Amino acid sequence: RIIMYGKNRSLLSRLLQYTRCLDTKSLPLSVAVEGPVDISVFALNYVMEAIEDRMQQIESYVRTLDQDAFTNVRLDVKIYDPDNVMDEVTENPVKLIFANLPAGSRISEYDRGLIIGFVEDRLEGSLPDLLELIDVSYAGRLSQYGARLLQNGAYAQSLPLLIRIRGPSDISDFVLPYILQAIGDSIRALEDSLKTMNGEVYTNAKVSADTYDMDNIDVNYDPPPSNAIEVLEEEIEKLPWWVWALITILLLLFVCCCIWIC
Repeated sequence: RIIMYGKNRSLLSRLLQYTRCLDTKSLPLSVAVEGPVDISVFALNYVMEAIEDRMQQIESYVRTLDQDAFTNVRLDVKIYDPDNVMDEVTENPVKLIFANLPAGSRISEYDRGLIIGFVEDRLEGSLPDLLELIDVSYAGRLSQYGARLLQNGAYAQSLPLLIRIRGPSDISDFVLPYILQAIGDSIRALEDSLKTMNGEVYTNAKVSADTYDMDNIDVNYDPPPSNAIEVLEEEIEKLPWWVWALITILLLLFVCCCIWIC
């Protein structure tokens, strides 16, 4: 009994949806098999024969993913040396767009950290074995359309992220589309998490993911905290007693002067 398992099974079907204008592209797969030890030496040949026997079916399936890109696709299967697969680190610009926020609201640094942690957890759980998540970081202020007022009076704000992935150079062109797909599959869970995190700001929030131009990032911009009013109130409460006494005396003098004038 030979079983092909692992996340690599869905890698081809997910990634090829986004391929455009490519003449020839290779996709290295790692196929794990399970079976008796005495026939393990024949496993690779069996896998190759099984794929070759079903090549027409695979081609037909690939065409259904995108008829424009894969109308004339022809697939072939070959053996490769894993030692020859070069790893490459790609930097993938992905922005999360938060729509229907209260007017004037701003994503705080604390919320930003929780959102980045959510994205990291989801990517680590969904990336195939061929890809390794290095980190997810805040890219900086997006100079174009970072925040805007919607027609319904609500607010939309973008959170630009930089996602670094290590994987075979052969599939580097597929990494960004795969990330967008993985995040898109988790949008509903992110929206629910935001409502739990801060219902006042994110109750009606709608989240989407897209790419952005890294040249539009101002890395030197430090956004002000969204809880600036709360910070100000805390500072007022920390004023010494004699300041409050002086304010009270001045108010009494002002009232007395008004009465005397009248």
